[in-house]
Amino acid sequence: MLMRDGTAHRRLRGLANPLFAAGAIREMAPRIDRIVRRIMDDMGDGRDIDLIGSLAALVPVTIFCGLGGLPVEDRDLCRKWTDALGHVIDPATDEATLRAMNEAAEEFGAYIAEHLIQRRTDPQDDIISRLLLAEFDGEKLSDEEIVANIMMFFMGGHETTVNLIGNGMLGLLRHPDQLRALRDDPALIEAGVDELLRYDAPIQLVARITTDDVELEGHTIPAGSKVMILLGAANRDPLRYPNPDRLVLKRSNVRPLAFGGGPHYCIGALLAKTEARVVFTELMRRHRHIRLSRDEVVWRPQVNIRGLRELRVDLVP
Repeated sequence: MLMRDGTAHRRLRGLANPLFAAGAIREMAPRIDRIVRRIMDDMGDGRDIDLIGSLAALVPVTIFCGLGGLPVEDRDLCRKWTDALGHVIDPATDEATLRAMNEAAEEFGAYIAEHLIQRRTDPQDDIISRLLLAEFDGEKLSDEEIVANIMMFFMGGHETTVNLIGNGMLGLLRHPDQLRALRDDPALIEAGVDELLRYDAPIQLVARITTDDVELEGHTIPAGSKVMILLGAANRDPLRYPNPDRLVLKRSNVRPLAFGGGPHYCIGALLAKTEARVVFTELMRRHRHIRLSRDEVVWRPQVNIRGLRELRVDLVP
């Protein structure tokens, strides 16, 4: 789906859209809430806890294993493959990274294909079963298309949600007035999640190819040119957002470009935002104080994906 346009893209998108529509996400909400609470129970409280490894990285993969129809006990395996595949849209990769991606794609694809065989004879209420049964204009997805798109859902959902939670928490910790405001009024997160996405976008850039000549401020970008669109910079545009380098949860008219736009707007955006809202609400409910336990934070080295490798915090109940 990510690499298709026109009719081919509409077909794939049309088959998958109902799985991530508002009604479907509302049905998932109690399940998401239970999963987040269980992960936080395991995380507990204390000093120098890595909020990425203990929480943010576990939430999306656990939720999607459950929703997708894959055993939750395999979440670490799925996360390993997803982490490797996350480099596929990074413009700066080396040979070792490419080899790791190819190995992960082959292994993950074979793993999902096994579950397709099981679901074909024993359908369940999960995404794999629904994709097997889905029809769009009388057509069904091939097994290869289902495997490819399940892998894409894992990769896209994992990267965006992990980094939304991690970057968002770091932004709040560096703006203590906003953290206090959220603690005083947890309902701020309903609209505030868009401000977290604007302030520090999980995906910083996307690539597009022009289909026609484009005139931009006196310059011509010829048809067929590859263009890198800097979403993170657009989210900090001072002509669009006053004082853009400040996190303001009550900021009005926030429409972040963190999930892209147009036909390729992230299909799982609503799910990612719902997961983040549940996480931040539960963190505020459980912990009277949350503070950085180390002055330095560790960022991942990728170009287009902006996310923390770890975020060490003290959690006080």
